[in-house]
This record gives sequence, structure tokens and C-alpha cells, in this order.
Amino acid sequence: MHLVVLPCLVLIFSQRQYLIKKMKAKEIFENQSKGILSQIQVLDIYFLNLLAIVREQELPKENITDIINAPLISGFNKFEILYKQEDFDYLRKNERVKYAGQQILLSTYTAMENYFIGKFREYFHHKLRNNDPSFTERLLKNISPRSLKDIKDNYSEYLNIHLPCFDVDYFTQSKCSFHPKDSWEGILLISNIRNDVAHKGSTEKYKITTLMDCWYPFEFVQNYVQHFEANFDDYFYNGRKTRLIKLYEEKVSNRI
Repeated sequence: MHLVVLPCLVLIFSQRQYLIKKMKAKEIFENQSKGILSQIQVLDIYFLNLLAIVREQELPKENITDIINAPLISGFNKFEILYKQEDFDYLRKNERVKYAGQQILLSTYTAMENYFIGKFREYFHHKLRNNDPSFTERLLKNISPRSLKDIKDNYSEYLNIHLPCFDVDYFTQSKCSFHPKDSWEGILLISNIRNDVAHKGSTEKYKITTLMDCWYPFEFVQNYVQHFEANFDDYFYNGRKTRLIKLYEEKVSNRI
């Protein structure tokens, strides 16, 4: 029996690895984002229960049903005006929200890093498109990044793309902890959170009180990847310069 099943498992695993290699970076990112959104929705339902307890109100069953049946989040994820001061005071003491939120940010950074690595491979293959793909793959094995700094340096050295100079707009709230001065600072912040959570189990560098503190970094990363994909694909493959690419080039020239 093992002689029959084992080769099948090997074949399935090989096919899966082949499909992963063939998947585009954006597609993988979108799949991972769906998983992160599910994490946020689970915490959202828990969060609505907490608010019902602290406010001594009925559980908002319609809101919970909407979250379960569709890829939706409650308004408490987005708008601080819906909170009362006693809500903030109560939630600051709840470590479950903090630790669950940190895991969401860890997953968010992982999805973004995977996108950067996958996108680098796509652009690198395109740049060396006149070479044997197996030769390009051997080169890629020698420049595999181990940190965000490695990713930044690889993009700069091999693709002439300076990641700290590419900016996108983001939205947040005054009582949310996410307030980077630019996109790269936002990416560094999420990276630092990830490093602390991965190596220490928790972080003190970023305060998570409400789901806004998870939602806005996640939304920022989604927005960043969408704009990076659209603008740099057009630039790298077609030589077209969008408004954001022109702003990016201006930042690059001012930086040099």
C-alpha cells in the first residue's frame, strides 16, 4: 500500500511546487490577504462581543451575521468616532486583542515580504529574458534575501528600483497607532513589529488597543502592493511613466 501511495504523494507535492513557482507574486499576495482578512474578521467578532459586555448592550447579531456571510468588517475597525472613552480604557487592558493583533501584523508583513521577493523574481527573469531560465534561476539562488534590508538592496542593485522612494497615500485615524511619515517608514514599522513578534513573542514598539491598529496597516500594505504592481509593471515592461513613477523618480533624484 505504501508503495502505491508514496509516489502519488511525491507527484502531488511536485505538482504543487511547480504551480507555486508558476503563480505570480500578486496572485500569491491576494491569496494570503484573504487569509489575513479572515483573521481580522474572527477578531472583529470577538471584539464586538467585548464591546457588548463593556457597554452592557445586546450582542449585535446582524453585524456578526454580515461578517460571517461576506468579506466585511464592522465600522469599529475604521472609525474612532464610534468608540467611547470607556471603550478605549477597557480595551487597553485586554491582552487578547493585543496578541491577536500582533499575529495579524506578523502575517501582514509576511505577505508583503513574499510579494517583494516574488516580484523581484519576475522582474529579474524579464531583465535576463534572453538567457536560459535555468541560468537565471541559479543566479537567483545566490541573491536570496534574508531581511527587508536585503530586499531593498537587491531591488536597488539588480533592478535599479529604490523602494524607499516609492510612496502611496494611506488613510488612518488620530487614535490609531499607525502614523508613518511615508510608505517606507510604514513598511519598516511593520517589519520591526514582525521581527519582535517572531523572535520575542510580542512587541512594545507598536500599541494595539483596537482593531484599527491592525486594519490600517493591513489596508496600507494592500494599497501599496496594488499601486506598486500597476505602476512598476507599466514602467518596467512598457517604459511608461505614470504620475506616481514621476514622483518616485523625483524622490530618487533628490536623494542622490
